[in-house]
Amino acid sequence: MNFKLIAKIFRFYNTLKFSIRSYSYLTTLFNLERKVLNDIELNDEEYYQLKCFTEKVPEEIKFYVDIGSGDGVNGSCTLKLAKNDNWKGLAIDRGKPIYSSYIYRHNKDIIFTQNTVTPKNIGNILKSYSVNKNFGFLNLDIDSYDYEVMEAILTSGYKPLIISIEINEVIPPPIEFYVRFDKVKISELMVDHFFGCSLTAANKLLKSNNYNLAGVYKNNAFFILSTFLEIENKEEFEAYSEGYLNLEDKDEVFPYNKNLNHIFSKEPKNQLKFFQNRFREKESKYILK
Repeated sequence: MNFKLIAKIFRFYNTLKFSIRSYSYLTTLFNLERKVLNDIELNDEEYYQLKCFTEKVPEEIKFYVDIGSGDGVNGSCTLKLAKNDNWKGLAIDRGKPIYSSYIYRHNKDIIFTQNTVTPKNIGNILKSYSVNKNFGFLNLDIDSYDYEVMEAILTSGYKPLIISIEINEVIPPPIEFYVRFDKVKISELMVDHFFGCSLTAANKLLKSNNYNLAGVYKNNAFFILSTFLEIENKEEFEAYSEGYLNLEDKDEVFPYNKNLNHIFSKEPKNQLKFFQNRFREKESKYILK
């Protein structure tokens, strides 16, 4: 056996693999920076839905917390806040924030941290970064047990003025649904639309904590602290219909939901039965009623 030849092949393989990874990393970095510099292809419509509210946040508490921030660019509702010198922020994602750290390198007031957020640790994470109990804006989008993380934030005494929380858009009002953190495995999430919480669950939780439902846009629901702004408290189904159900391009934006469009013609009790049957193998890992 020619061990020298094998060693050369092995070294060549590792060099090639490193080069491919480096090229992929640099290409991604270049594309992200291009989008930011040219203000294009950001898919940041969520930001514009909230802009009329974020502009009213008092200067002294212009601080945001973005949980599930991703790369900080694509689809980010906090990118433009981060680029605004008046705002500071904390971005949290379970992935390594290597792209975000570079893209935001000129803004020293934005902190990026790699952390897998849970209902058990979110209070300590916010405390460790000295987040004020009253801050301007919270974005929560972790595609999992968002409801219980939101509940833990509120229980810890935090009262953000504006909240955007991802909802499970296929589960219509008045169904109350959310995934339970202490029961579910990560591998079970995002399968058969099993993730997050319904609009009704989010609204029930936040309404009990003095928030009003400002609207829904695609798979995000917006809530405003009632002591911050007096706004119309939208009725759930109206907000859901405007923001998701009646979207002209719903099937293009959410092609993976098309096979569930039939449920919207059913009576609420039959919609509930449908999801009970769909999630029956995950019994005890969620709340559904």
